[in-house]
Amino acid sequence: MPSVFNPAHTSGASRWSSLPREARDTLFLLAVVGWILLPLTATLPLWASALAYALLAWRGRIALLQKPLPGRWQMLALLVLVVGLTLFSATAPSWRRCRRHAVSMLLTLKTMELRAKRDAMVIFFLGFFR
Repeated sequence: MPSVFNPAHTSGASRWSSLPREARDTLFLLAVVGWILLPLTATLPLWASALAYALLAWRGRIALLQKPLPGRWQMLALLVLVVGLTLFSATAPSWRRCRRHAVSMLLTLKTMELRAKRDAMVIFFLGFFR
């Protein structure tokens, strides 16, 4: 009789449960943020959508591999890049869209410094301001 259990073919559910709770919570929150940003991709510039999902994927990889978060200088460089691109793409009649770009980008940047429950709550409530 063949063995039903084969360790080489573990299911996704067992891999999910083998992750630490912080990683599972982070991945769930990243999925929610991605879902929140999905309707905005039609109104965001292409660079903003691509950068937002790239940052979410990077943060997800950090959570899965349990690597350290980016340092202060990397975060500062990302912030300068986001602010510069947002101001560059802003025009006078579209300041409302510019604010939407900024909030969306700051939401994804906040995931890069997700360490404590307080950070998760900030991300959760920022999702309401899309």
